[in-house]
Amino acid sequence: MLAVPVSVSHASYVQAAESRYLSLVLKTSHYSGKLTEHCIDDVACNHVTLGLRLPDGKLLNLSGRRLVAMCADGATPCHPLGYVFLRQGLRYEVSDEGELTITKQNKVVTSESGTLDRASASDRTH
Repeated sequence: MLAVPVSVSHASYVQAAESRYLSLVLKTSHYSGKLTEHCIDDVACNHVTLGLRLPDGKLLNLSGRRLVAMCADGATPCHPLGYVFLRQGLRYEVSDEGELTITKQNKVVTSESGTLDRASASDRTH
């Protein structure tokens, strides 16, 4: 049998890999965004991105990590709590319940409750 080489475009490869990642949509009163964990089956994911739409319409691209509670042994990650992103002196935290809290030097700048839901197929392509 003759083997025929198969060509897979880079875009198709990237799209297939990204479809395995967890994508979530954040919505609050004044903010919205797409959050993606770039890890597969990892409770303590250290490669998370958030495209956060600010109230003025600007898009802020953030890189961060998953926040996790540690088990009783102090070394094993037990369960996820949310996400944290640091940028220009601001700390952006997104809880698993959809609360967005922005702090500067441990003082709350803004905090809004919202939703954090799995992205639909159409959300993943935008």
